[in-house]
Amino acid sequence: MKTQLYHLLMFLALVLVLPSCGKDDPVTGNGKEDNWEAEGEGGEEGDGEYEDDKESFNGDYLIGNWVLTNLYLEDEYGHEQETYQVSDEEDVIQFMRDGSCRNFFVWQDYSGQWKTDYDDVGSWNLKNDQLRLLYYGCGQQTVTLNQLTSNELSFTGYVKEERTTYKMTYRKVDKVTEPGTQSEDPEQPDDPTEEVPDISFNTKIKKVYPDQFILECSYGWDHQNSIKRAGFCWSTRPNPTILDESVFISLTSQSSNTKTISCKVDQAGTDYYVRAFAQINGKFIYFDDLQVQTVGKDIQLKVRYDAQQDKIAVDYDIRKDGIYSLYFYANLTMQGDFVKDLGGVTNGDSGTKYVVDYTCYRYYAYVVDLATDIEYHSNTVTKKYPYY
Repeated sequence: MKTQLYHLLMFLALVLVLPSCGKDDPVTGNGKEDNWEAEGEGGEEGDGEYEDDKESFNGDYLIGNWVLTNLYLEDEYGHEQETYQVSDEEDVIQFMRDGSCRNFFVWQDYSGQWKTDYDDVGSWNLKNDQLRLLYYGCGQQTVTLNQLTSNELSFTGYVKEERTTYKMTYRKVDKVTEPGTQSEDPEQPDDPTEEVPDISFNTKIKKVYPDQFILECSYGWDHQNSIKRAGFCWSTRPNPTILDESVFISLTSQSSNTKTISCKVDQAGTDYYVRAFAQINGKFIYFDDLQVQTVGKDIQLKVRYDAQQDKIAVDYDIRKDGIYSLYFYANLTMQGDFVKDLGGVTNGDSGTKYVVDYTCYRYYAYVVDLATDIEYHSNTVTKKYPYY
């Protein structure tokens, strides 16, 4: 019933975020030719199909119901295109004037029962020709509008994880079939006891860097078929949501599992809040916050080459309660990895320790909190000339 292309579309299913802005000719839109085979598809992220990357559009045109009519995908192996009838309602996006947005897909199986594959809500933002998007499964992205008129919406984007360029065209319609309009299984009404499955996340912070932190998560649940998506979101504010930075994880069919999650950030020495979430029966539920501070404030670590000493210097300044062990790591070119114990440090300790300038490709320092086993890492120095 659904082609392989459709399954990739589900992965690309999006919710547009934040409030709208921008102006354009209210009749002609951008007036550019719709050329599916135009050169430039499949380029690096940020490459535009057209020279004018700052085209502005009238955000008022977005308000209403939009149905997917054309999908073009291109990757390193070739390209593929699929055309849909408006009546198929293959993918529906609803833009509301208050800045909210809804994206869903409702279909009938061979037995005539109605199914909802996804039903996501969020907000949207339009600035010049840039739409900020939230993809369920690949994080937040930004796409470039190709055309926006009173009845046609077209945009181009690049999914880095899939190395895929896509172009999607939607047609505005008056009405659509919304989830819940039809009973999805009239012979088996919803069981209220299954609306909130029993799910647990046991999350620990394992490593902290100036620009990221690493989580280790073990989880378990009942009624796993009710859980559509799960993951982690983080922000500098408490109680982050999926509209902040987020990453999704794949839940296996096992009753429990353990995963490692990398959370990228852009501010060193900053407090972040992170928590797990799960989408259950069309609604997102959130779990308790964890707070973590990136390296650069209460714990400061830096490695550098000291030309005067002809050694590698490890600068440290500890202002966080606890007892720590300080280590130096070097990726040696011939002998493999090397770790040197530089001794213990505690709150209030600061200074510089020196190690031999090893013949190594890269090196860094880290401290281990002996109470929590969390590692706090310095910057990493990579030499310009590997010895391999």
